Amino acid sequence: MSPQLSTQQLEHAIGNLEKLLSAKKLEIYSLSAFKENAPVAVIQLLGADPLGQSLRDATENFFASKLNRALIELEEMEMQMKALRHMRSGVVIPGMQVGRQ
Repeated sequence: MSPQLSTQQLEHAIGNLEKLLSAKKLEIYSLSAFKENAPVAVIQLLGADPLGQSLRDATENFFASKLNRALIELEEMEMQMKALRHMRSGVVIPGMQVGRQ
């Protein structure tokens, strides 16, 4: 059997996860802006030289990768939040024991 969280621990975990979700959404917003604008800035700084194109591609790929990872992390965090809220409400999630022992 897995240990049960106290009501206070559960509320604390939910509060922390809400803060993390908010920070992750801000991170995603920023990464999206970088993904769109950083490659253009590289080209403006370096012109059409082959190094500039290579650096532009690397910049675009880097921010696309970071953005995709952040979106996946956000989805996982939202699932965790749903599970914690179900625990708080007493709804039983398959494989999880809820209630007093």
